[in-house]
Amino acid sequence: DEYGEIDALLFDGLTRRDGTGMTVPALAESWTYDEATHTYTFHLRADVTWHDGKPLCADDVKFTIGAILDPKNRSLQRPYFEDVREITAVDAGTVRIQLAVHNEAFLDYMTQPILPAHLLAGEDLAQTGFFHRPIGTGPYKIESWEAGKEIVLAKNEDYYLGAPKVDRFVFRIMEDDAAEAEALADGTIDMAHLSAQNAAQFRDAAGYRYYDMKST
Repeated sequence: DEYGEIDALLFDGLTRRDGTGMTVPALAESWTYDEATHTYTFHLRADVTWHDGKPLCADDVKFTIGAILDPKNRSLQRPYFEDVREITAVDAGTVRIQLAVHNEAFLDYMTQPILPAHLLAGEDLAQTGFFHRPIGTGPYKIESWEAGKEIVLAKNEDYYLGAPKVDRFVFRIMEDDAAEAEALADGTIDMAHLSAQNAAQFRDAAGYRYYDMKST
């Protein structure tokens, strides 16, 4: 779960989920859907740049979905995109995705993080060092990564929705759920995603905010 949370801070999808769980625009400011051909046309925001300063473009979207569908990459997201028949970069700011059949969940699938084609096209995704120093469009950038210990993120001052209010996030890599609870109790960390058993001690404890999260 922690790594999934880091992905969401480093990268954006064409869509995102708002606080109520609704699918809303993100990197795509708008889209249209042609029911007869099961085709989405996404119009990208013009004010988005990658962390290295390069502009987001339609080729990035085409590359990302193509990489997911390529069997050699063994992407866990591949089943979500198997309805994709054709992807066309119409121009730098427009991408057209035709599906084989109507898929009611497709806009939700487009919360998928978009990857930079200018850094990854032609690379072996299993061998590239990109994922140890990722470049995204998200509100945070990688500041440092000490394998097995911690990942530090710094805010992206150029984020298209405005610079985040929190300057830095430090993600500690911990042995297990019990170790996270112990670190939360002694003040070593500020936040943790705990099992119900380990979270119970914080439900009514002073100085803590406790959130119940429903899952499937």
